[in-house]
Amino acid sequence: MGKSTLINALIPNTGIDTQEISDISRQGRHTTSSTTLYDLPLGGELIDSPGVREFVMPKLGAESISKGFVEIESFRSECKFHNCKHIQEPKCAVINAVEANKINQQRYESYLKMMSNIEEESY
Repeated sequence: MGKSTLINALIPNTGIDTQEISDISRQGRHTTSSTTLYDLPLGGELIDSPGVREFVMPKLGAESISKGFVEIESFRSECKFHNCKHIQEPKCAVINAVEANKINQQRYESYLKMMSNIEEESY
């Protein structure tokens, strides 16, 4: 990830061990084995911690996803159907808000992408 390399550039003389990117995996090699707090020369602090190769998101349901998009949640109560998923339902306030530029199109597309990855469930 290059966190230690970045700290070496920001704070001279820290001497944190770093390694080159692997030619085989094209990824950085873990060198940091413990978490360390550094004081920045111009104020503030920076933490160097061991890297994470993989992060797996927990499976989220439709309601959890919807609540993560506050702008979508704010229109939810205006939909005709109480279990509207805001995808293609008639008289959906969220779809209307997207069309009226009251909800950012890219945010809505992110919502749709997340919704397409969940198992069918009642909302």
